[in-house]
Amino acid sequence: MVAADDHWYIAEYGEIEMSALVIFSPNVQRLAGFYELVLEAQSIVESSGDVRLRNDLDEVLIHSIPGTRAAQIEIRVPPAPP
Repeated sequence: MVAADDHWYIAEYGEIEMSALVIFSPNVQRLAGFYELVLEAQSIVESSGDVRLRNDLDEVLIHSIPGTRAAQIEIRVPPAPP
């Protein structure tokens, strides 16, 4: 989906055929496994340990959160606002 501000892009370059998303996660492998199944994507592990997932239409980068910061994140089930 294209945001309203991106209409200039479609007018200039035509239909957008690929989307990209960056997600920050304290548990890269777990989240990457989820998106790999949902998107039916190929998984590429970067030298940094981050995971890039690609299929014909989408690209998702699961980016790691540094350990010191990740330790400060409380994961709640079910999710709740801070």
